Amino acid sequence: MKGIFLHVRQGFEDDAQQELADLLGTFVKTPGQPQFKPLSAHVLFPVDRFPDLSSRKKINFDSLIFARQLIWIADQVDLPATGDRVTPIMSAIIEKL
Repeated sequence: MKGIFLHVRQGFEDDAQQELADLLGTFVKTPGQPQFKPLSAHVLFPVDRFPDLSSRKKINFDSLIFARQLIWIADQVDLPATGDRVTPIMSAIIEKL
């Protein structure tokens, strides 16, 4: 799944998702609603595809009040609860090369 992950101040998930939705505007088309749980300190925006570089540059992270980090997610990797987590991550990276 491609997406935009926002690490936010706990308790401000709804405010952060609205703020990012307003900022994204026409730059990024989201296939669904932002996903978050109250007090989870994060918001996930699913996207169909990443915007081009010029559009990404228009997304001014510094203008976001509630977000601590914005991370573009290229793919999701299922990791085991315990044990070796490096091997699945490395396999996913190699597949994308």
